[in-house]
Amino acid sequence: MTKKLSSAKLSWLSITLVLLASMLSAQSLTTGDIAGVVKDPSGAVVQNASLTLKSLDTGSTQEAKSSATGEYRFGLLKTGRYSITVNLAGFQKLEQRAEVTVGSVTNIDLVLTLSLIHI
Repeated sequence: MTKKLSSAKLSWLSITLVLLASMLSAQSLTTGDIAGVVKDPSGAVVQNASLTLKSLDTGSTQEAKSSATGEYRFGLLKTGRYSITVNLAGFQKLEQRAEVTVGSVTNIDLVLTLSLIHI
């Protein structure tokens, strides 16, 4: 019976340590993400669009490309205000603002407008 009690105590201690570690890591969380999908006016996904993320608080920038499914993601961002700019031939340049908060993903789907071609 002593061995069973020791095993139970060891299990309880292990569970307590795991819970404590997860609580501590949650308290040290200081970043968020911006993610979304780039689409054309018809709602079709747009791949290989160039995206630039600029922090409106610090001026730092990051570059990315939309995936084959139109998705993009900027991760591990400090909290604050950001501007996302999208450029792709045949479409007008698009700029959208976003706010990043701790521990969250700010979802921003970007819908491009076709460029006017003058002949």
